[in-house]
Amino acid sequence: MSNQSRNNTIKNVLIVILMIIIWGIIVYLSIDLGKKYINNAVNSIEVRAQQNQMKLIEKNKDLNQKIDSLNEEIKGLKEIIYNLNSDIDSFSSEVKNLEGSINTINDAVGNSSSVQLELGKKINILDKRLSEMRKSLKMLLEAPRE
Repeated sequence: MSNQSRNNTIKNVLIVILMIIIWGIIVYLSIDLGKKYINNAVNSIEVRAQQNQMKLIEKNKDLNQKIDSLNEEIKGLKEIIYNLNSDIDSFSSEVKNLEGSINTINDAVGNSSSVQLELGKKINILDKRLSEMRKSLKMLLEAPRE
């Protein structure tokens, strides 16, 4: 082989080796750049996830406070309902007592009217007897005394 052809071959080999080295560097740098991009993306996602988690924790605290407040209101309402039920029971007892009293009064009024009728009859009888006794007394007073 001639010197020139050898030089060309060495030159071509060196160019190929240089191209392979450049290609290797480009691949290495691309991989490194890809890793950095992925690491940055993962870090960004982790930061957003932590921020979202903190927001959720705050919302959860707020909701728990609201739930506690509602539970207290429910407890108070239950107590009010219990008291109202007690009042209703008490009023029911009073209504029953009043019904009994009304029935007693009705019976008394019914008995009273029958008693009034009886008393009226007896008064009439006594009036007649009193009238008869007056007549008798008048006759006795008019009768001669012996």
